[in-house]
Amino acid sequence: MKWHLPDGEVRRGERIADAVRRSVRDDLGIEVAPDPAPFLVTETIAPSGAPHYVTLHVAAAADADALARIVPGPGIDHRLFAPSRAPEGPMHAPTRAALLARFGWTL
Repeated sequence: MKWHLPDGEVRRGERIADAVRRSVRDDLGIEVAPDPAPFLVTETIAPSGAPHYVTLHVAAAADADALARIVPGPGIDHRLFAPSRAPEGPMHAPTRAALLARFGWTL
């Protein structure tokens, strides 16, 4: 099993920062303050006739008390790691690329 960063969708008329806050709240039960600019954009184009998806990886901060109270949604595991240390285990390629871009890790 590979892990990935929390994700979600941007609803019609919704700002990216609001979508990040909503998705993390729904998935992990905490409030975050997202950085307004994505740090990596990857595009995934579905087969013909399907919607076109653009994936944005966004950095966000939460206070220590919030992180201690993380309540993952159904079917969601969670792990915390320091920005200076790469998490262990296999990860999806877009997650690996996002972490490399954000922290400059060698994974």
